[in-house]
Amino acid sequence: MRLTGFVEADTGAWVRPDNLRRDTPSLAGELAGLGLDAQATILAGCVAQSADDARFRALWSPELLEDGYRFWIGELEASEARTARMPVTEAARETFLLGQSVIRAINSDPLLPDDLVDSRAARHARECDGPLQRHGPATLEQGWLRRAARRASMPPSSDAPNGDVTPSPARTESPASPSRCAGRP
Repeated sequence: MRLTGFVEADTGAWVRPDNLRRDTPSLAGELAGLGLDAQATILAGCVAQSADDARFRALWSPELLEDGYRFWIGELEASEARTARMPVTEAARETFLLGQSVIRAINSDPLLPDDLVDSRAARHARECDGPLQRHGPATLEQGWLRRAARRASMPPSSDAPNGDVTPSPARTESPASPSRCAGRP
């Protein structure tokens, strides 16, 4: 439910602002695809009484969401500057890991309306994937091409199954390599 911007208001009652252009059957299908019971009641376009409206609005933290938007914009901009100076394999790794985190953040954004959050900041954060779009695919492709070329120039290892090329120990990263991100698999 959270993937679609809903939050639990009461036990079993989930709400979200009615600001998305989605008809009720489409919304029901999407929620069912995410695991909502097919027998669940879905009400769309409802207007809450003022006391409930204020309580529902308090379920989202605009400050926290806006801080998150600013954080990811800053991370993308800083990464773009860093990766321009990195060897292609390090740039590919950073682009992949940051892209994974940014996509997760975008997917969890509740897409709230202007009266609940600064939607310009949210829109800017979603559109700020320019560095990933400009550098990510090219950086990853360059890294793969260089790695394939390097492997093609190496003799096959007799220890590798099917004669696969195995990098020499000098080219293998150690588990303690500083290029690995702490806390990530």
